[in-house]
Amino acid sequence: MKLQRRASLRARHCLHDGSDGVTQAFLDSQARNLSEMAKVGVMGYGAEAWNVDDAPRRYVEVLKKAIVGVSIEITEIRCKHKMSQVMSVGDQRGVVAGLSRWGRSWGM
Repeated sequence: MKLQRRASLRARHCLHDGSDGVTQAFLDSQARNLSEMAKVGVMGYGAEAWNVDDAPRRYVEVLKKAIVGVSIEITEIRCKHKMSQVMSVGDQRGVVAGLSRWGRSWGM
């Protein structure tokens, strides 16, 4: 059986690289999230080990100038499955019946 798949994705994106308040709030959030992920998930420290707020504010401001944030909102995901048409009718029906048991409308 030959099964071909194709997926497409639609998304909106936004680059955060300015000094406006929305961008600064976004970068603050990202710095805190990345710090938390690094200290707990990568280095294995507890959540109380340190905070971004423990660093001098000016130091954090300088570091944020080197960050370009990107937010991506996925608005649509589509996937297409195509069964080979060189199969016998019985094979095609068997595949459709098998996919139907999964509770989806694939192949219908």
